[in-house]
Amino acid sequence: MYRVDKLQVSSFAPPNRVLDLYLFINPIGYECYKFEQEINRFIAEAPCKINYKILPYHNINTMTEYMHRLGIENGDFNYRNQLYLTVYQVSLAYKAAMMQGCKRGRKFLFALQRALHQDKMPISEELVFRTADKEGLDLAEFKEDHYSQLTKDAYTADQHVAQEMGITSTPSLVIFDNLSEDYGIMVQNEITTAALLNLVKPKNKPRSTNCKKKHHTHCDHMHAVKWHRHSNES
Repeated sequence: MYRVDKLQVSSFAPPNRVLDLYLFINPIGYECYKFEQEINRFIAEAPCKINYKILPYHNINTMTEYMHRLGIENGDFNYRNQLYLTVYQVSLAYKAAMMQGCKRGRKFLFALQRALHQDKMPISEELVFRTADKEGLDLAEFKEDHYSQLTKDAYTADQHVAQEMGITSTPSLVIFDNLSEDYGIMVQNEITTAALLNLVKPKNKPRSTNCKKKHHTHCDHMHAVKWHRHSNES
């Protein structure tokens, strides 16, 4: 279902051009929060239609990466387990918020991230519920969805999407162009609004790469992927 291949770059032809963006994040990670701000600015300035999905993703490798960014020893297994559970619960909270609408779900996520990274508030269940209430979500419905099997299944589906796309770290962004069939670009590490705008210009073609899936490497922080698109969010 997944393979790395040479990128087929389409011509720029608005208004028919549509970009599908899949952003894989650690919902409490500062690097992911910064990445989201750049993507929001990119969407505001992009000269074509954008479909945007944010998918929480975490595993042992992404937790190790996150702990390294925090300067925490990888051998602290108690803290790792606590951190893993925290990310999982916040991921479920985001998916529960999405049950009340995609835009409202993203608004909830951004508000929670602002509280964590700008207001420096410690993450807690009370903060999650207070943020949901403040952002206008139906709190009773949110709490019920937060602990529901449907939300857990939605979270699990996101993990499968990430694995099939070959995501190995967060944040990671995959961009599909409707004029390029199933081919897309994976972007990881540092990225800016200007770089994303430059990336989608046909006169600045991304470098093709022969990177293999098992290596998960990329040239200039990007590589081409081929994968069947999922249906877009409304």
